[in-house]
Amino acid sequence: MKRRKYDKAFKVEAVLQVLEERRKVSHVAKSLGIIPTMLSRWVYEYEQYGDKAFTGNGVPVPNTELEIQRLQKRVDELQLENEILKKFQEYSKRWEKSNTPSSGKTPRSTP
Repeated sequence: MKRRKYDKAFKVEAVLQVLEERRKVSHVAKSLGIIPTMLSRWVYEYEQYGDKAFTGNGVPVPNTELEIQRLQKRVDELQLENEILKKFQEYSKRWEKSNTPSSGKTPRSTP
């Protein structure tokens, strides 16, 4: 089955029939020869992104909330890494301090 490509004007016109003319998705889809789920997705994208929807050619619409979540997750990971490194650094300093001879004293030998 060959996929048809629909231009932005076609999609916007279909969406506006649903949103402004208050026509049912199923009726608009049938009149245009498309499946209702496709039109529902177009309506959703238009409601979410307005004029930035339907960029075409496989170019994704920027999802700022998803990007913020991704970056927040990365920030959390980096903060955790920093905490681990700081704890290791403190542990390492204490270990070195406890395993070096104190200044001016020679270790006692046991008989």
